[in-house]
Amino acid sequence: MKRFTPLLVGVVMLAAGIFLLVRQNALSKVCTAPANAAVVDFKEELGTDTEGVSSYTYYPIVEFAVGDRTLQVTLDKGEGTPAYDVGEQLDILYDPSNPERVILKGDKSSNVLGLIFSVLGGLVTVFGLYVAFKPTPKPEAPEAR
Repeated sequence: MKRFTPLLVGVVMLAAGIFLLVRQNALSKVCTAPANAAVVDFKEELGTDTEGVSSYTYYPIVEFAVGDRTLQVTLDKGEGTPAYDVGEQLDILYDPSNPERVILKGDKSSNVLGLIFSVLGGLVTVFGLYVAFKPTPKPEAPEAR
């Protein structure tokens, strides 16, 4: 089973990268209506890393107007320290058919992350294929005398 571990890791990384790229591409196609949003608060999420160290991730909550409605939406881009100040104005794009679906205008971080995961996942997958399926050397037969 150990021979297949690099292959499994590579495939998971590749799938994650492709998912991020496809998701961001789909969002950028539907989120076309521009708006100016104000950061009104932060959603805090406590997480624990693999070494058991806990830390918070801060997701900005923005408020913006669509017609006669005022919406508050939590952005899906979180940071270890708040990236914005309360009251800061952000340019966003929202989906006119579902205004609660929002992306930051000009934000390409998901594309970069997706590309990194895809490239590294592809490389690890190729390495994993080599490790999993490389021929094992045959033991030499003892010489007869």
